[in-house]
Amino acid sequence: MEQIALKTTRKLLGICFVSVFLFMYGDRVAVIIPDHLEEIPRPWLLEQETLGQAIPLFFEKNIGQTDGSVKYLSRGKDHILFLTPDKAVLTMSGPREEKEISCPAGKYQVPVQEDLHISITTLGANTEGIIEGINELPGKSNYLIGNDPDKWQKNIPHYEMVRYNNVYNGIDLVYHNRKGNLEYDFILAPG
Repeated sequence: MEQIALKTTRKLLGICFVSVFLFMYGDRVAVIIPDHLEEIPRPWLLEQETLGQAIPLFFEKNIGQTDGSVKYLSRGKDHILFLTPDKAVLTMSGPREEKEISCPAGKYQVPVQEDLHISITTLGANTEGIIEGINELPGKSNYLIGNDPDKWQKNIPHYEMVRYNNVYNGIDLVYHNRKGNLEYDFILAPG
């Protein structure tokens, strides 16, 4: 009997966690429900001051959930990183502010949020090289948008890093997470 109560409690806590997550971040990120939250390696969780706000930082392969030129993407609380063959585009959300809008029916306070877009291009780089996810992580992303299940994107794998192979002769470019921050490194081949 204790086992059944414990399993029911865990399920209810999971549902509460997802509900709070959707309430807080539902307008900015896709729903990410890992198979087993306790299996996510601790170094890959962002450290937050508030309990329950640790969000895994990972890269997901684009299989149709965004523009076709994007090969991989990484979502954070206030940013999205799009990785394409020729550049990385970082979109950061600014603070939401209330602005007064006047119209014939009266004045209204409307929430407005401005985004900042930063594009990083590696000049003279090989844009035909292989781009691959490295070290698949537990958990999957699902984009269940619309009423047509055939258009849903399901079971999208998460990766620890993304490598651009041979971006320059003998040099790879790797995007990764370090202590909750997005970083990139150039990896030189021996010799």
